[in-house]
Amino acid sequence: MANPEQRAVTMMAGVPKDPKALGLFIRANHYLNVSDAKQFQHGIDLLKEILKQEPNNAYVQSELLAAYYVGRALDDSSSLNQDALVNLSVALKQYLATSTGPIQPRIYEALALHETMQGDQEQAAAYLNQALQLRDSVLAYIIKGKHAELSGDVDSASEAYSEAFYIDTSVETYLLCENLIFYNNLKQIDHAMYRAVHPSVVRLI
Repeated sequence: MANPEQRAVTMMAGVPKDPKALGLFIRANHYLNVSDAKQFQHGIDLLKEILKQEPNNAYVQSELLAAYYVGRALDDSSSLNQDALVNLSVALKQYLATSTGPIQPRIYEALALHETMQGDQEQAAAYLNQALQLRDSVLAYIIKGKHAELSGDVDSASEAYSEAFYIDTSVETYLLCENLIFYNNLKQIDHAMYRAVHPSVVRLI
């Protein structure tokens, strides 16, 4: 893990510099942290607006790539624009291949999510490891949990989901642990988390 100063520089890498774009980015992050489908879509639309002003901003591109998949997990009636997903992933990989500065960890997280969805678990795991070397995040731990489930390691999956829930104890985190990438029965995998979100489910004896 980088020292605090290096970590701060890394976390700020790619934040929009234009005041108007920065304002849109702050608003987008608000809407992208709620589970209401219409509000979440508004957050996606705001990210698209930013990319009209800063079309090569890899950080914003990564937020948009992740948001497409998260939005689908929160609202399974929505559809994914495959062309947009491919274009964003190609742009981010090109950025990683040419960038000489600090890499925003969300880029690795978004690519880990994308490659997992595309079925390339080896490449996804490589991106995920790079992301976790830079920071702990809800998204990274949820992806880690899904990878553990795919390999049949339910205990490690439960541990990863618990880490995500510890970072952000919210219904949104629970829904993503349950629905991102594929649906699982979280009640069976992590009953403590299930009870935290469903407090009426309490064993009396």
